[in-house]
Amino acid sequence: MAGIRQAATTAVLAAGVVVACALPASAGSSSQAAGVDAVAPAGVSAPAAVTSQYCTWSPDSWGRADFRPACSTHDRCYSPGSTTSRLVCDQQLRADLRLACSSAYQGASLRTCHGVASTYYGAVRWFGRSRYLGAGDPA
Repeated sequence: MAGIRQAATTAVLAAGVVVACALPASAGSSSQAAGVDAVAPAGVSAPAAVTSQYCTWSPDSWGRADFRPACSTHDRCYSPGSTTSRLVCDQQLRADLRLACSSAYQGASLRTCHGVASTYYGAVRWFGRSRYLGAGDPA
């Protein structure tokens, strides 16, 4: 599906956060051009040569918490050639977003950032099935 433009389903949730579930823009382009780390987290089987649009139409960060690496990994995990199940991809997204929050905040701001991470997770679980192109379980 190389060359297919990025498509996304967007949901506006009660908290006013716009979240999107992304389909990688191209399965055949260089990950270095997009600034994407070529190493997937343990347990996530994803091709490294997927161009990421990061968090698509969702904010790439929440304040000081940078969500781009988490969204980039999630894009690769949803791409053709990935053998990781959609549930594992989404759980890894949530864990990576929470890690970004923990690296940026403490106290009440950390709890709020974790809430934003949970909102992103809920959106990809609710709306992401049609965007998952991997060979794993799409449930």
